[in-house]
Amino acid sequence: FDLINDGVRIFLQKMAHAWQQGSNPLESIYAESGLYGTSATFVAPGDIFTIEDDGHAVMEVNATRGSGKSRVTVFAGLIFRFNIGRAFAGETYIREEKWGDGYVGTGATQGIRVTTLEWPEFEKLFEVETNNEVEAREILDPQFMEILHDWWQEHKTPVRLAFKQEYMYFSVPSGDLFEPSPFSSIESHKEELWGYLSVFRLAESLFAHIEHKYRLDLKALGQ
Repeated sequence: FDLINDGVRIFLQKMAHAWQQGSNPLESIYAESGLYGTSATFVAPGDIFTIEDDGHAVMEVNATRGSGKSRVTVFAGLIFRFNIGRAFAGETYIREEKWGDGYVGTGATQGIRVTTLEWPEFEKLFEVETNNEVEAREILDPQFMEILHDWWQEHKTPVRLAFKQEYMYFSVPSGDLFEPSPFSSIESHKEELWGYLSVFRLAESLFAHIEHKYRLDLKALGQ
């Protein structure tokens, strides 16, 4: 951990504050996020880290559709949930256009449509869908888009984000983070670890940016 910067170390410590395994009340995080629509018929949670007082959580999830030979994986990886501290007026979803299964949103989502931004290069990589275009542009300010764009250019890993209610949701496909294969080499483990740390850094950076911006908004309003 000497090689991990202080921000990532603190982030990981917070996420490990309360550890739960097996049956879990947070199975609904996948469904409530709307990140992959309602296409999954079975969602199996893995390890889950939560901070109950703050509403933050990160969980491993394997979502599938169908059964038997027709079963397909909708999503397998990590889903983060961060409490921003202020409710969003609408719902905004960001997804890497060339990958993914199912529509975004839930059965309660209304009026969602693709919106355009002011950075064509970003729009070539990501599709932004929202039912509140003004709020979507507030969320996706130049710095936020730059953080996400630069990370994707380096890692080429399909990610999705959702902003709804008072939460920011973030998903990234991955293997089993907390139970790596015992047959992999040490070098493979190191490479895998650094890959996961880059995901945690991205999640932390995006959340810190959004939280800071909305905290300043609340301060300006005297709340």
